[in-house]
Amino acid sequence: MSEAPDNVPGGALTGGEQAHVWDAVARGVLPLVPHLLARVPLRLAFRLVHVAVWNDDPHMVAALLDLLPPAFALGRRFGCEWFVCVAARHGTCHAALPLLRVKAWAHRPPPPPRQSAASVTRERRSFNALLEQAGVLDPSDDPFYPCDFGEPLGHAAWHGNVSFVALLLSAKAELHPYHCVGCPALYDAATRGYVHVVSLLVEAKADVNGRNGPTYETSLANAARNGHVHTVALLLNAKGNINVSDDAEVTPLHNAANNGHTSVVSLLICAKADVAESPDGKPAPLSYAAGGGYARIVAALLRAKASATTTGRQGRTPLCFAARSGHPRTVSLLLKAARNVDAGDIHGNRPLHIAAMRGNHTAVELLIGAKADFAAVSGRGFTPLQYAREARSALTVQVLVDAKASV
Repeated sequence: MSEAPDNVPGGALTGGEQAHVWDAVARGVLPLVPHLLARVPLRLAFRLVHVAVWNDDPHMVAALLDLLPPAFALGRRFGCEWFVCVAARHGTCHAALPLLRVKAWAHRPPPPPRQSAASVTRERRSFNALLEQAGVLDPSDDPFYPCDFGEPLGHAAWHGNVSFVALLLSAKAELHPYHCVGCPALYDAATRGYVHVVSLLVEAKADVNGRNGPTYETSLANAARNGHVHTVALLLNAKGNINVSDDAEVTPLHNAANNGHTSVVSLLICAKADVAESPDGKPAPLSYAAGGGYARIVAALLRAKASATTTGRQGRTPLCFAARSGHPRTVSLLLKAARNVDAGDIHGNRPLHIAAMRGNHTAVELLIGAKADFAAVSGRGFTPLQYAREARSALTVQVLVDAKASV
């Protein structure tokens, strides 16, 4: 990229003149300095527009766009998009109006959903280079500061600026833009649970099953993972695919169960989410809930006929996950539902082995009470008592010694 000119024909502004221009624009009194604007360097031109956008002054923004010198034309192609992003971040809707009229930047076709990291990096670096030349990009800024090349709708959605989203939609902004990390606007709004923004985007026919570039995750799956129950309900009503999986082959129900969001799990079950295990051998939602010790979610999934004997790729049952986490209520629920309390994984570790090696003495007591074999040997040739000693859990050792003595 060629270096941006520091000044334009007509001579450089003196320090005093630059200070006068800056002060006038900051106070909104542009008529005092129109003769100086023809000689403003590119760096100062960007900063002046930034101040006007920050102050939500549409008249000043419009005047600057009209009166700034040809040097600003080099940055105008990107600058208007970037300043709309700034306005979207801060919710300065009025200042965005003249920027929206400059060019139809909002109608760029979106990149492929799985845009490569290399192409995203090149795009971001080229645009940031222009801003750095203009002196308006501070390296100490948040790396996700709005300079990811013309994604104001994504920024407005991410920051929950409902009025700005409505403004951009009325300006026919692209509904499915992907910014620097590959996220569409609806995904951004769903991430943070902004129900009103999600509602606007859904009404505008945003793709509720659109994917996030890096993880191929839908907005519904993301809202479920973050526990935004009202957003999940809205996306379900908009025909969001309830059983679609991402690159890791996990569904919205997996996400909600793994993060302990009981209300979301209940909502997804009512909407007929599949409670069975993942097709590629991932642990079932019941296993995720058991591993987190979420007893209410375990109970809800069992009522929905989730199988307590299902196994993932490692051969672990939900009871194995519960024994690992050691939550007594979860272990009790699964002991009642399990057909075989000694069903182990592919390494020969039974639930009692797993509880003992983790030092979960309460889970060990419950398993022994359910007639688990405390003398069984694992794939490594260890008994539960040996695992408990290896874990240096005195309470677990005592429980197992007492159980052996009572036989």
